[in-house]
Amino acid sequence: MDLDLRDRTCVVTGGSSGIGLATARLLLGEGARVAIVGRDEARLARAARELLGSGDAEESVGARGEVEGEARGRLATIALDVSGAEAGARLLARVEERLGPLWGLVNSAGTSKVVPSEELTEAEWRDQWELNVIAPQALMDAFAPAMEAAGGGSIVNVASSAGRQPSARNAAYAVAKRGQLALTLLYANRLASHGVRVNAVAPGPTATPLWLEPGGMLEGTARELGRGEAEALTQVEASLPLGRLATPEEVATVIVTLLSPLSSRTGATSPVDGGHVKEVFP
Repeated sequence: MDLDLRDRTCVVTGGSSGIGLATARLLLGEGARVAIVGRDEARLARAARELLGSGDAEESVGARGEVEGEARGRLATIALDVSGAEAGARLLARVEERLGPLWGLVNSAGTSKVVPSEELTEAEWRDQWELNVIAPQALMDAFAPAMEAAGGGSIVNVASSAGRQPSARNAAYAVAKRGQLALTLLYANRLASHGVRVNAVAPGPTATPLWLEPGGMLEGTARELGRGEAEALTQVEASLPLGRLATPEEVATVIVTLLSPLSSRTGATSPVDGGHVKEVFP
């Protein structure tokens, strides 16, 4: 199915790994122009080489992740902390300079870990709020007028099932993700008359580096359960109706569909959690 994304410029924060990287890959497959954003230049370079595939990938991506040659007009890497001051205006200027007028924004930057509520520091509470609420808000404030000027656009916030069913295992993250869901609805209502749609996806446990790499959610879960990681993973998967973690590509498919101009969906949260959160009215 052609989602009418060809030559439309889309920005994916947290685009160097996990759900963000999978989203960028699908967007490129739809013919979109894509900017992936992250803080680590080396990770961005690796992600760009992976997105461009084999062959001339090494010649097309520099050591700092800059894309050259024929790929330059369809993929850009931007090293930026989206929670930094004036990040929205800076990012918008760089994207428009490299790839043209903006259509889509995916707020996928985020991190979490298993920490008992009583052990959370004030800094950890603030960091989660800054990354999951303040940063997406600032990017939407900066990008929405540009989208309207270009004829419309679509924004997708990557939230979490933790925002729909908070857990004391990662309380600061859960509270911030709940705030992100509220932010999504508020901005959807505010921007609808400007031709900009705003939606959220709420993934459950997903096979991404956030879950599976050292120091990730699986390691923390195993420690909390007093079991090995393989056994902890079996227990997590057994708690899901589908019996397995989601793949990044499954979440990305929903995101890209929401970005499509063929969709009229706005102000909605789409669960992609294998039935993890059980509600009649999500």
